[in-house]
Amino acid sequence: EERRLEAQRRRAEEERREANRAVGLRYANSAARRAESERVRREAVAREVLSDLHTLQSQRREAGEAKGKELQRRCLSKEWSEVKSVVEVERRAPQRRFASTPPPEHPDSAPMP
Repeated sequence: EERRLEAQRRRAEEERREANRAVGLRYANSAARRAESERVRREAVAREVLSDLHTLQSQRREAGEAKGKELQRRCLSKEWSEVKSVVEVERRAPQRRFASTPPPEHPDSAPMP
């Protein structure tokens, strides 16, 4: 009787281990699929970004070349109608500052006795 119960316990333990092993394998396979899916997704995003980068660089290069050719043309024809001086472009309106006390007098501006 005791041997039969011990054999049943061993079989139950083996079945439990086998079930746990199967669950572990399913979990590992699922985790591997998720990791692979994430890797593929990231690679696709990287390819898309790099593709866009090449397009943007090409567009910027073409725009720069066109701007350079236009500048060369204007220099050769001495066409300066659209050019403004740096002073004109960067001129700022004077800042108004209101102080609570008058500014200190400069020693040279003092009245002569």
